Amino acid sequence: MPQTPIAASLAGLALLATLTGCTTSAPTAADIPASTSSPTGPTSTARTTPPATATPEVELPSNINTCVDGQALINTTQKTASLPDGCDTVFVQTEDATIDLGPTKKLVFEGHGNTVTYTGEAPEIIEAGESVGTNSAVAK
Repeated sequence: MPQTPIAASLAGLALLATLTGCTTSAPTAADIPASTSSPTGPTSTARTTPPATATPEVELPSNINTCVDGQALINTTQKTASLPDGCDTVFVQTEDATIDLGPTKKLVFEGHGNTVTYTGEAPEIIEAGESVGTNSAVAK
C-alpha cells in the first residue's frame, strides 16, 4: 500500500513526540547525592592537606647556658660556650664545642665531640648514650 505524504508526516510527528517525552533536563543539586562528588572535580570537598594546627609554645628551661639552683645546661649552636663562675652540675647537650667552665662538681655529657676546660678540682664525669668516649674534660 502506498503511503501518502500526510500519513508520512503524521508518523514523523508521532516519532518526534515520543522522543521529546524521553529527554531529560540537566540534574539539579537536589538530584545529586553528596557522596557522588569526584575528588578531582571542581566541586570536590576532599582535603589534600591537613588542617592547620597551632604550634604549642615550648617553654625552655631557665638554666640554658646559665647556672640556676646549682644546675646549668650548655646547649648552643655556637662552637664555644662559657660559664666562668661554674656550677655544681653542668649538662653538656651540644656537639663539637669548646666549653670553658669555672668550678664544677659534676659534668654530664649528652652530646659528642666536646672539649671542656674547668678550674678547681676535677668534676665527676658522666657520659650518656652514644657520647661515651667522644668528649674530653681538662683542667685549665
